[in-house]
Amino acid sequence: MNDNDRLKKLLSEEPVPEELAPEKIQAMLNEKTAHKKRNRIKVVSRIAACAAAVVICSSAVYFAGQGNVINKGDIVTDDKPSESTNAPQSEAVTQPLYQESADDYSEIYKLFRKSSEEYKKKYGSFINEGNEAVSDAETGVGSVPPGDSINTTEQSTDHYDTYDQEQGVLESDIAKTDGKNIYYLCSSYDNIRLNVASVENGKFTSEKTIEIDPLEEVDDTNKQVYASGMYIYNGMIEIVGEVYYSQETAPAVYNGIMTGVFGGYDAGSYVYSASASFVAVYTAEETPQLIDIYYQDGSFNDVRITPDGYMHLVSCYTTRPFSTIDGSDDIDGYIPKSGCTGGEEFIYSQDIILPEEGFGECSALSYTVMGSIDLNNTGTVTHAKSKAIAGYTGYIYCSQDNLYITENKFVESGDSGKVVTAVTRFAIGGGEISAAAKCELDGSVNDQFSMSEYDGKFRIATTNDNYAEGIRDNGIYVLDMDLNIIGSLTGIAEGEQIKSVNFSGDTAYVVTFYQTDPLFAIDLSDPAAPAVLDEYKITGYSSYMQKWDGTHLLGFGEDGNEDGRMTGIKLVMFDNSEPSELKEAGKYSVNGDPGTNESYEWVYSIGVWDRKALLILPEKNIIGMPVNIGSDVWQPDGSYSYSEKCEYMFFSYDNGKFTFKGEVVSSTDDKNEAASDQLPYNFNRTVCIGDHVYVLSENKFVSADIETMTIRDEINFAEV
Repeated sequence: MNDNDRLKKLLSEEPVPEELAPEKIQAMLNEKTAHKKRNRIKVVSRIAACAAAVVICSSAVYFAGQGNVINKGDIVTDDKPSESTNAPQSEAVTQPLYQESADDYSEIYKLFRKSSEEYKKKYGSFINEGNEAVSDAETGVGSVPPGDSINTTEQSTDHYDTYDQEQGVLESDIAKTDGKNIYYLCSSYDNIRLNVASVENGKFTSEKTIEIDPLEEVDDTNKQVYASGMYIYNGMIEIVGEVYYSQETAPAVYNGIMTGVFGGYDAGSYVYSASASFVAVYTAEETPQLIDIYYQDGSFNDVRITPDGYMHLVSCYTTRPFSTIDGSDDIDGYIPKSGCTGGEEFIYSQDIILPEEGFGECSALSYTVMGSIDLNNTGTVTHAKSKAIAGYTGYIYCSQDNLYITENKFVESGDSGKVVTAVTRFAIGGGEISAAAKCELDGSVNDQFSMSEYDGKFRIATTNDNYAEGIRDNGIYVLDMDLNIIGSLTGIAEGEQIKSVNFSGDTAYVVTFYQTDPLFAIDLSDPAAPAVLDEYKITGYSSYMQKWDGTHLLGFGEDGNEDGRMTGIKLVMFDNSEPSELKEAGKYSVNGDPGTNESYEWVYSIGVWDRKALLILPEKNIIGMPVNIGSDVWQPDGSYSYSEKCEYMFFSYDNGKFTFKGEVVSSTDDKNEAASDQLPYNFNRTVCIGDHVYVLSENKFVSADIETMTIRDEINFAEV
């Protein structure tokens, strides 16, 4: 039943007030349409092809990169020029890129058709000339109202796992603990399992491996299921991940589950694929039982749980190519779905936010899909709301009240151009997701820690690559909640790029790198006039920074020499008691031996690109980091041997010095090339419960005393 049918039914069942007379309604709709046209702001953009998102034969697929949003009440703010301080003003300024969402699916289809025709004119392929004229399409069923309950699950303060960027905003991870049990999520091709160990005072009292298949009732032909992380929340286990599906025949219907979401489809000789993100919720008990599964179109991007008990899932969705869509009624092909098992619905057209000037030249569209899930009631899962916005999202940042999504876009300028970041703020709360503001800034963000919300302001640091002018530098921006620039500082560290950022109150600490590691302290106390307080240079760079105490900042990353060559990994403590006089207050390095032409030693840590592999607990005065050390030796006959050791190393910090406390080690020695499957256990997570640390890998758990680092117990899950 579409909106017109619902209105007719309502009018036939109840007395019709004068204001609802057909002629009055038509006049109102005409006025609304005119109002929309008056308030639309035109912005043109296009982004380059994204081969990783969809590959169709050998031709590139272009996606829409522009998504305009509207505030509640159709309020459109005026442009406000940004204030430049200490550097030339960035050319990219905030813009009120607001537009109402789609009236119906046919409006989306019209824009899609126009974009595909433009694509054909330029590239000459992937257009179905037989597509029928536009017709009205029926919208999906409405979303479920959010519940009123608030999560009251008590959390023990004596156990620690994932470090969350914002207090109260929980992040997923592959390892979690509730203080009594440790859960480790293992995921490989079409296989997900959960290793669970019960612990008491450093001893493992029981262990088991649980096989997980969120779609066990579905034929597994060409199905790949991956788990990205999990939560232990409100008496439930929430596993988040992605199902990827491809096949050569059409149509593909997953036994009635998410019809059109996982569908592979065939146009001529081309094979396409699709993916959906999922949240599989289980009971947190000795033998976990499946409660329900929430599905959402698109590849998994990121997820958060906010203090009001709602999970917010972000995915990136690509439509079928226009040439495979049979008219606007074929909404399976270009409208994303979401919902719990058996209740999957197409997202309301009114909840799909479109670009004002269409999608540019493209044969397939891209959306960012956001879904909220109510986890307040133990034993139940409720889909609260879904929203979609044109364009693919990169990094996200989430505060307690707002979800920020970023999208990198390439803006052409003559024969070259530059990268800009589009930032969209969504107000969240009680399961609702409301588009609130948008802006565009020069450059791209490094990760989620490049963004921060503080005292009613949004701060963001970017690396700017202006290819037209051959310039690379960095900037930091302070914006209000409407994403108007209040102040900015650009032109920082020319020729270098941001490696890590830490926002601490009114100060931003920014690490850039080319040959050395400059740490900048930037004063944001006057939002209209950000200013550099100090710049401190050391070799290497910090890929991650975290507050240690009120006067120290801990950095972790790669060590290097004066020539900029990476030699190993390092811990470094910065004294930031006076941000205008930064100092190094301790360093510990693990470096490889360059050796000779016959042998050399190398060192790396997964913590450089996965900060969740680190354990940083100032309250326990303990720092943990995984380190892999390997050596290769070449023999005169051309053969070689290698050895590799995986260490999880622990340190304390006192009086300007890192003290090595101990390590948990796994190694393999003198293995030949054919024995590469005999690598050591890669310890990549550590949790802390009471006076013990538990070092974890996919197949082995080891416990140790937090003070003496004496090994207390271990489990080898490969033998369970």
